[in-house]
Amino acid sequence: VLTWFSIIHDRMKFKKVCSRWVPRQLKEEHKMNRFGLSLHHLCRYKDEGEDMLNGIVTEDESWVNHECITTSPNQSVLQCSGNILLRLVSKNSRLRHQQGRLC
Repeated sequence: VLTWFSIIHDRMKFKKVCSRWVPRQLKEEHKMNRFGLSLHHLCRYKDEGEDMLNGIVTEDESWVNHECITTSPNQSVLQCSGNILLRLVSKNSRLRHQQGRLC
C-alpha cells in the first residue's frame, strides 16, 4: 500500500530535514486547497519527471493572522487588520518585503 510517506521518502528519495509548522486556524477550504495543489504537483511529477521541478520557485513564507501576532519586547509591534503575508529572510536581516490583503 502506497502512503504519502512512502511516495516522498522511498520513491522520490526526499529526506525530512526540518519541520514546518502549519497554522491551526486553517479553514477546511484552505486545507483542501493545499491538498489539491500537492496532489496536482505529484501528478505532474509522475507525468513530466525531473523537468517539472525546474519550474517551481520556493521561498520561506508565513501567513500570520491578525488575532495572533506577538512580538518580543525588543521588536517593534506589527499591528494590522486582516491577513498579511510575511516573506521572511535570514534571522539577522530585516523584513524586506511584506504584502497582503488588509481589510
